[in-house]
Amino acid sequence: MGRCESVRDGQGDGHLAERDAEHLCVLNTPGAMHTFYLQPIIEFYAKPSLDVRVLSSMNGVLSVERVDDRSFVLRADRAGWLTNMFARILRSPGRPKPGRVFERDILTATFVEMSRGGRDVVAVRFDMDRPLDDASLLFMQWDGESFRPIDLAALPVGEVVTLADTSDVWASMW
Repeated sequence: MGRCESVRDGQGDGHLAERDAEHLCVLNTPGAMHTFYLQPIIEFYAKPSLDVRVLSSMNGVLSVERVDDRSFVLRADRAGWLTNMFARILRSPGRPKPGRVFERDILTATFVEMSRGGRDVVAVRFDMDRPLDDASLLFMQWDGESFRPIDLAALPVGEVVTLADTSDVWASMW
């Protein structure tokens, strides 16, 4: 299991056991290889009813900034969010456009900023349908060694927090 040890719940340990959240929102992962695999691994080792949302899965450095009590922006330091090899499988053909909105149950994602050349998104605003500190939500980040919770509601509005550097593609595969 390795890198998902921090979310294991089968024996009552791990971050998911500490919170009885219904929705897990993963801000970043070790890299693109986690695009497909993270959700079923977490569901297998935790509870099958958990709603898992992987908000970004790329190699690079992401940061998060709280906008208000229900919203935050994830920003990447480079292209790769929608143009990595796995994201290309899932996305529609054509160039993404600034302002494009995706509504999915508990959240709305809006493309805020595009990469040079406009082929990728580098900043996305996420608006939740409930406050960031709602007990049904659990936000987690990859910290360079494991997944761990991040309390977005505790961040001062406008403060930018840099997440782990996952730009080493080879390291992200092991």
